[in-house]
Amino acid sequence: MTCVDVLNGLLSYTTIKLVKIEDWRLGSIHYLIQFLILVYVVVYVIFFDSGYQGTSEVVGTTTWKVKGSASQIYNGSLIIYDAIDVIQPATEVNAIFATTNSIITPEQTRGVWPDPELECKSNTDCPVSGTYEEWGVSVGVCNQSTKTCDVQGWGPIEPIDVDLESTVLSGVGNMTILVRANAFFTKYNKRRDNIGDGLKLNQNLFSFDQIVKNTGYSFDQVVERGCIIAIEVQWNCGFDPWSYKCKPKFKFIRLDDSENDFSPGFNYRYSDNYRQDNVEYRDLHKVYGLRIIFVTSGQGRRFDIVPLMVNIGSGLALLAIASVITDVLALYIFPNHDVNKDEKYDIIKVSGKSRWFCCKNKEYEEI
Repeated sequence: MTCVDVLNGLLSYTTIKLVKIEDWRLGSIHYLIQFLILVYVVVYVIFFDSGYQGTSEVVGTTTWKVKGSASQIYNGSLIIYDAIDVIQPATEVNAIFATTNSIITPEQTRGVWPDPELECKSNTDCPVSGTYEEWGVSVGVCNQSTKTCDVQGWGPIEPIDVDLESTVLSGVGNMTILVRANAFFTKYNKRRDNIGDGLKLNQNLFSFDQIVKNTGYSFDQVVERGCIIAIEVQWNCGFDPWSYKCKPKFKFIRLDDSENDFSPGFNYRYSDNYRQDNVEYRDLHKVYGLRIIFVTSGQGRRFDIVPLMVNIGSGLALLAIASVITDVLALYIFPNHDVNKDEKYDIIKVSGKSRWFCCKNKEYEEI
């Protein structure tokens, strides 16, 4: 073996040889696969998946307005709430909190108060004086009348044994919320909202009861301890002349774990501070309720020649799959595959010093 033969083996070149196999089964499989690929590209990729359109990201925001009233029986007294009382804080960015349960500790002042969470029998059971506790600073004294340790801070301190069922607000589920969703499609400079056609139930007008039901829960299941809900505002809009009118779709998801026994639902505290007879007071509110977060998603679409050509080119490239599958069947599976393989592949060995050859009956002669 010469050096030329070694180089020929290492630096061989493979070219395509066309062989026509007259077998109706192979031909049927080949054209069937090509047909299925064309259907996939034209029907699914280009038509259903909008492969003929370009896309634009959406930037959106959601504002709201609540109407209605509710009531609560607290310590034997009737308390009437309107939307301003129920919605706390009054405004948030793409979010809202609606109170469904409220524990009120009224007329708190600064002083020394028994802490119901720090039980004791004597002063030695209490934290050292000056220790920071949840409701104030320990004074190191055991209050013998309550058998709890005293702390310096706001008091009387919020009770810990409240029956949440007795403090629920009635009527919150029937209150209505007007949801105004605005979207801007940056690439196409298009603006859309869901208010243009007026008020429509489940399009821009919802009740809190319906919002909770859309997550798969009943309002009674969340009224005592609240919950966290995400409302996804989905904008999938077409801006071609033949496109449908663009309206958002709302998807409702409960985010908190309803099976979690540790701090379930959603709650927080706020206070109303005021002065009377030169003494500072506050009413402490611990509120449970619906924490609703609005999330904007989606995209805008319009005809664009570039993605159309890309998808057509990708589809044409996929047609080669038909040839690959048919070759595998013809060369390795179908009867006479050995004959097909012999006709498919030829190895041409070039030797000697001549540079040009002619071909006759697959034998090469030096010129």
